[in-house]
Amino acid sequence: MPHNVMSFMNLINSTTSPHRSTLADLLKGIAVVLMVQVHIMEQFATEELLHSPIGRVSLFLGGPPAAPVFLAVMGYFVVHSRKSLAQLMRRGVLLVAGGLLLNVGLNANLLYSISRGQFQLDPFAFIFGADILPVAGLSIICIALLRAFAPTGFVVPLVLAFAIAALNSVLSPVPATENHVVRYVAAFIWSEDWWSYFPLVPWLSYSLFGVAFAKATAVHSRFSAMDQKVRILLIFTIVSLLIATSSFAINTITNLPLYYHHGILLMLWISGFLFVWLMTVIWLNRLFDASAVGKYLQWLGRNVTSAYVIQWLIIGNMATILYRTQALGQAALWFVSVILSMSLLILGYQRVRAIAQGSSFANTSSSPP
Repeated sequence: MPHNVMSFMNLINSTTSPHRSTLADLLKGIAVVLMVQVHIMEQFATEELLHSPIGRVSLFLGGPPAAPVFLAVMGYFVVHSRKSLAQLMRRGVLLVAGGLLLNVGLNANLLYSISRGQFQLDPFAFIFGADILPVAGLSIICIALLRAFAPTGFVVPLVLAFAIAALNSVLSPVPATENHVVRYVAAFIWSEDWWSYFPLVPWLSYSLFGVAFAKATAVHSRFSAMDQKVRILLIFTIVSLLIATSSFAINTITNLPLYYHHGILLMLWISGFLFVWLMTVIWLNRLFDASAVGKYLQWLGRNVTSAYVIQWLIIGNMATILYRTQALGQAALWFVSVILSMSLLILGYQRVRAIAQGSSFANTSSSPP
């Protein structure tokens, strides 16, 4: 385990390398697979399955190892980006807009059914759902502004991360209003409405953790210089604390409204989990880097945005037909089907893009193993 820590610090400090980080790609690839399975569980599984031990495991795996990891990795790389403030702001705005377009796409079947009077639902709650792409875009905008105007170093982003997570404990609910514009906009910042899945508060905290980690080079050096026994003791202490408080964490993470709007206590637990998860994935990367599974997951990680969009387009539109009707075996078959369909569609997208760019698909560096 200490060797894993050293390997990670070496990887972190080689940010100017022209080569992609296989560790970051693996982290994102695993996150994609875990997101697919939890989306199927949330949308397709029967109530009995969803609230069973298997359902709770699924919800947990789709929790800390997924969205927090994605946002932290994104924050780490955004702070090292050579893009200008204007370029990053534009990227953030495009992600927010893309998230709204994805909402329309993944809910197309449902929106059509609503328009025909089959469901008496508010269509705008589905169109303006605050999912991961909008919060990623807003986080990039915040990080770009922080990078441009705040002092360098890891202290400011770290303090901001804790402060933002703590806001959930002190903010009052948005006053009831019939002004739907206010409610839909508030859902992206902070709201208790059900369509506010990933509001900026508290989810910006994880992107800021990535920023702080990227800037904490002196801390990395001190940690690497520690005696091996001290490092082992530190890791053992973190794992012990996570286990001792796991009941609270699991109960919160598997209660989706609480998880989406969690406060500083769960954020602290997840931050410890992320450290242990990183060590675990480093170990897995060393073991399976050259394997077909490892290469496939890294490929998914390199195509994380395409994978995320495609899997939601499939799952979201099928959910209008299959919502809460599928048993375990059926859900498992859907998982395999979605993974295969998603992978083939990514390949098709790459082929079309390569042809459009006038390059040979056979020579693309993004082909799967």
